[in-house]
Amino acid sequence: MCKQDQSARYRRASLVLFSVAVILGAVSIYTASLDIGAYGLIHSLSPAYFVALFLLTVSFLVQVRFNEGGTGLIALHLVAMIVFLYFVAAPIEGTPRFPYAYHAYGHTEYIVRNGEVNTAILTYQYWPGQQYLGAMLVNVGGLGPLALLTGYPIALQLISLPLLYSILRTVTEDRKVVWVAIWVYFVAGWVNQAYYTSAAHGYFFFLMVILAALVWAIRQGERRLAQRVPLLVIVVLLSAALVIGHMLSSLAALFCLVVVYVLFKVKGVLRFRGPQSISAVMPGLLVAMIALWLFNPLGGFLSGTPVEVPGGGGTTVTENKGGVGGLFDFESNIRSAYESAISSSFELGEQHTRVMYIKVGLTAFFCSLPILGFLLIVARRRVSLNFLVVLGLLLGVGVIPFVLGGYSGEILSRVLGYGLLFLGLLAAYNAKHRVLSVLLIAFLVVCPVLFVASAYGNEKFDYVSPAEIKGVQFFYEHAPSDATVYSLTKRIWDFKYIERGYWRELDVDSIGGADSAPPGDDTRPEYVLLGERDIEGRTFLYGSVDKERLTSVATSSSYWKVYSGGGFDLFYYVREP
Repeated sequence: MCKQDQSARYRRASLVLFSVAVILGAVSIYTASLDIGAYGLIHSLSPAYFVALFLLTVSFLVQVRFNEGGTGLIALHLVAMIVFLYFVAAPIEGTPRFPYAYHAYGHTEYIVRNGEVNTAILTYQYWPGQQYLGAMLVNVGGLGPLALLTGYPIALQLISLPLLYSILRTVTEDRKVVWVAIWVYFVAGWVNQAYYTSAAHGYFFFLMVILAALVWAIRQGERRLAQRVPLLVIVVLLSAALVIGHMLSSLAALFCLVVVYVLFKVKGVLRFRGPQSISAVMPGLLVAMIALWLFNPLGGFLSGTPVEVPGGGGTTVTENKGGVGGLFDFESNIRSAYESAISSSFELGEQHTRVMYIKVGLTAFFCSLPILGFLLIVARRRVSLNFLVVLGLLLGVGVIPFVLGGYSGEILSRVLGYGLLFLGLLAAYNAKHRVLSVLLIAFLVVCPVLFVASAYGNEKFDYVSPAEIKGVQFFYEHAPSDATVYSLTKRIWDFKYIERGYWRELDVDSIGGADSAPPGDDTRPEYVLLGERDIEGRTFLYGSVDKERLTSVATSSSYWKVYSGGGFDLFYYVREP
């Protein structure tokens, strides 16, 4: 049998595996019943789902190996894996996940209701790019809030696919390596940064700015003046969209551009002739835009202008926006990020800690592959300029926690997210070595299971139930605008009317018995939540909750139950005359 006939046989076998995987995965998701156990959503999924992921992985590898020049079917494999991994929660849970996504939508709802942002009381709206986009989708596209929050993550991942491919194609001509790198990017991306938030919006524009920079710098010799000028306009627009959308992504792009520019300048690639100087202008352009946005004396975020921010229950407190939060305090920033990551990962509740160990294990396994890929390239003396560009981008991303202060240990997962694509490219180079390719294949087979356990392991906290949404909607419709609601976690209380600052944390010790004292000491209307999701989320994060003291509210004459449904009980505190 000739080699061509053998390749055709493998491709046909791959099509059969792909078809079986898609059918098996779709049926297993459709028939799954919600069961959030110790390791999150993974308890809801049958073995058939994971068999489907395995078959899909095998089919993809066969297509990459034997499909010479074809891209459509390989891309279809990626689309299927993205849907199976990133959309699996939506049909099973029936609601958008992540309480913080509801907080982000609260800012969008403010714009839908008022037609503008209000940075005087909502400093988060200093970066309104995503909120305006969401408001446009609601007003013009006719999307409801739950449809927007559900569809946004999967839509963002799918439209990112050609963008990721274009970025990698600028730094390598090997299509097989590109496809494997993108596959690694998605199956290892447990940080799951595509939910409805400004960070996801900023990351998308971060990728677009990086692509524009690479196209200009690496392909500049192939382009005529007529092609460069439009690219300059695109760069300006992308930079502006990035800066007004998410500050951390803007700084990440800036660090990457500076490192790549220095690298190209040292290598003597950049020559300052007319429009080609954009390679040097891009970092300066971002610096100017960031500085203007932050320090604008007419109201920039760091202009020092006092602003009023919600203080809870409709009140406001004045604070000053100035300060740079430990910028360039290298030692302090790293120590703070490390200590915060340890305390928030391994010093909370036992359930949360177990899930964090899975995430750390997956990350360690994944990061070993880029290191081996790097060593392989160096050992074979194939250190090209494009390879140095990838290292430069990783260096630019790696600078973030050293330079920035004011972030918690979350900054480390953000850095992993920004560098994930470039790490995936280095990991994909292992496919060129017989022994290391076995390790890479083992990772690709095991990783989807670890992804589900990592990305959806916190579901006891991240899941938002239909009963919770209905209960909060009832509160919006019936509670006075100056009311205060007390619960263990913030959950989705600012899904709407975010400027009112309804929520305050409940001190369980203030509750107990028939003569329990009110949660607060003011005269505003006060409500207390006894919700299954609230209690389970707090228990997952911190290990324990005094449920007996908490549920004593139900027997206290000081609290009247005003709403009950699906494990969501809302009580109104009645003050004595």
